Amino acid sequence: MKNESQSLSIGIFADLIGLQDLPSRGQLLGRLRMLMDKINTTFRDTIKVDFMIITDTEFKAAVDRSFPMQDFLALYEEEFGKDVGTHIGIGLGALGSPQEKEPGGCFYAARGAMTQARKTGQYIVFQGFEVNEAINALFYFIHEMNEAMTERQRKIIDVYRKSGDIVSVASELYLPKQAVFDSIKAAKYDVYSAAWRGLQELLKLDIQLPAPAGDRQRQQQPYQQQQQSAYRGKGYQRESARGRRDREAGRGRRDHEGDREAAGRTYRGREGDRTSRDHEAGRGHEQGRSHKSASGYRSARGESHRPGRPGPKSPRSNKPRPNKPGGQKKARHPRNPQ
Repeated sequence: MKNESQSLSIGIFADLIGLQDLPSRGQLLGRLRMLMDKINTTFRDTIKVDFMIITDTEFKAAVDRSFPMQDFLALYEEEFGKDVGTHIGIGLGALGSPQEKEPGGCFYAARGAMTQARKTGQYIVFQGFEVNEAINALFYFIHEMNEAMTERQRKIIDVYRKSGDIVSVASELYLPKQAVFDSIKAAKYDVYSAAWRGLQELLKLDIQLPAPAGDRQRQQQPYQQQQQSAYRGKGYQRESARGRRDREAGRGRRDHEGDREAAGRTYRGREGDRTSRDHEAGRGHEQGRSHKSASGYRSARGESHRPGRPGPKSPRSNKPRPNKPGGQKKARHPRNPQ
């Protein structure tokens, strides 16, 4: 079975700024068609839907997640991007039909990203990826580095990126080797290339975020238990701690009713045992006093409530207390010395 992440595609939507108002619009559209054919031929292995012009100011395509974005943008800038400003939207999604009207499609995400780039005035905006913020921030850093380079540095870096040899760059551009080395160092090519490699990896990155614990438990429950959980969450039904433990242990409401009946029988049995003991001891209502009154009568006589236990203390007498041994009682001073 094919993984769902492998079926996702990258949609590309581009808006050519002010192309319809240029006097050389027909010539530029001819150059753009030739560029689309060149791109489709160069990157054939990673293209799912060919680059095509859909209006006088827009073109689109669908590519694989391993599409070499840096090589595509470098070719586009060299052949066409210098003459016409462009807003590009790149979105990740499924390649289905209708592609542009259904949320979740790659063209739907790419058109939304292009609209955002047009509103904010950005060159490229990414949308629909697992790490949108990281990708957009990293590309913004790359774009700022590219804008800070001179035209000579861009040309040297473009040739050096393809060949990887300073001698080849110097011979192709008819420049001294030291000049090529200084230009590459001044443009901070090592940082620039590392940022592009990181961006390419982020475009291919597939992050499966784990579902929250509540959603995972809700998916494993039957439909009726899901409804009960929803009612409890909204406050329609409250559940005690004991009910929750019993529910997790598989006990139902009938078991709770049985527990209550058993508790009632136990209480009634205790009442019957106490009544029978009072009857055997002759302490009933027939003698004119209850169990409590009989206990009070025994307390008044100084008898013990239960065998083996002392009775209540005798009432306090009015006799004076003897003085403590080893000391005499001090005389109190009168309040009024007179």
